[in-house]
Amino acid sequence: MAFHKLKLNQVFGISPDVPKHTYVDRNNLDQKFRYLLDSGSHLVIHGASKQGKTVLRRKNLPDGKCIKVQCTNRTDISHIYSEIIRQAKVNIPAEVTNKISGTAGAKAMGLGFQINGGLNSDREEKYKFQGFSLDNINYIAEVIQKTNKKVVIEDFHYLSLSLLIKGSKGKIII
Repeated sequence: MAFHKLKLNQVFGISPDVPKHTYVDRNNLDQKFRYLLDSGSHLVIHGASKQGKTVLRRKNLPDGKCIKVQCTNRTDISHIYSEIIRQAKVNIPAEVTNKISGTAGAKAMGLGFQINGGLNSDREEKYKFQGFSLDNINYIAEVIQKTNKKVVIEDFHYLSLSLLIKGSKGKIII
């Protein structure tokens, strides 16, 4: 058996790439995972820390093909939905109202006229979002479908149980 020397950073550490020397496809899990991805199922990948969950996902569903939401102990449903909207680069339809005020006048001086006038720089813009609400799960699902990406919720164990029970109609991988 021939051995070749590897540097420590080729084996250990954090990297955005799938590790070449330490990743092992166990029991054809990669093929099963890709099958489930293509089936449109919601998936839950769970297990102890450092078991390869993220690497399995990255190998078969690269970051560029998903919307990845990282959870913390402060994450709530509006954070998840707004992060999906942000990463989907959705332009939310808005009605913009501008208010500009001004004055004008004329004054007679002997034989000539002097004209005074001007606009006040009081500018007021009001945005009213039309047809958009983070409470509208159907809108969020439509946004997800238009991106043709899967949603990955990383570290979902930080979420409260009430958030997990609500569910979603979009394609979400947890």
